[in-house]
Amino acid sequence: MKISVKVIANSSFSKVIEDEIDLFGNRFLKIKIAQIREGGKANKALIDLIANYFNVKKSQISIVAGILATKKIIQINQS
Repeated sequence: MKISVKVIANSSFSKVIEDEIDLFGNRFLKIKIAQIREGGKANKALIDLIANYFNVKKSQISIVAGILATKKIIQINQS
């Protein structure tokens, strides 16, 4: 499953603040992360948060696009 994500880093808390499905059936998450965008800390925190949100292992999640951007495409493998 692929999910579009908008990340707001360096927030006061880490939480999924929006979870929507658009007209085409694509899922979109808006997430606040308390970590700063330095050395991959925010991306690691993002993967941890998504793993908890969807109740999957962190190893099942990968960032397939936007590794350095605020808008990302996340792949969750259901195996």
